Amino acid sequence: MNTELLRPFDLDAAKAGDLLTDSHGKCLWSYVAGPDIKGKYVLMVETGAMKGEFAYPLYTSDVLRMQPLCWCEGKPVYKGDHLWQGYGNGEKLEVIASHACKVDATTYLEFTNGYKWSIDGSINHLTWAKPKTKKSGWMNIYSDYKVRGPIYSTKEEADHIAESNRTDCVEVHWEE
Repeated sequence: MNTELLRPFDLDAAKAGDLLTDSHGKCLWSYVAGPDIKGKYVLMVETGAMKGEFAYPLYTSDVLRMQPLCWCEGKPVYKGDHLWQGYGNGEKLEVIASHACKVDATTYLEFTNGYKWSIDGSINHLTWAKPKTKKSGWMNIYSDYKVRGPIYSTKEEADHIAESNRTDCVEVHWEE
């Protein structure tokens, strides 16, 4: 976990209820008040033996970071991030992170579409990588062994545009 990737402190997000951590990702707090005259914030401890205790003005915004909902492929995931949820059949669905929730003993990342993903990854795969789109088209090949014109979406379109010295029309496939 590379804590340098944690987002910097965002007062508006903290006031809206997003959790905070320190620059090492070790503590978990919620915003209570601040900044005071010295630029320090009052926070509430959210984990461990001190859960529910107030951390009096000790921390300035340069020490605070936004707590991610979870980590995916070594990067922090925050509300609003776009990810891809993979399924066993190779299909991928674009999802937008909303919040983390706990059901029984399992913590889930919930998405804006209502789907959930087990943070331990046991249900299906979550990735930052957008799936490649498979495409195909048709190209005209000419007697001088040159390809002229664009890739056409149908063979009929390539045939219609073809010049008289065309020797072949081939289907091509690629990924974007």
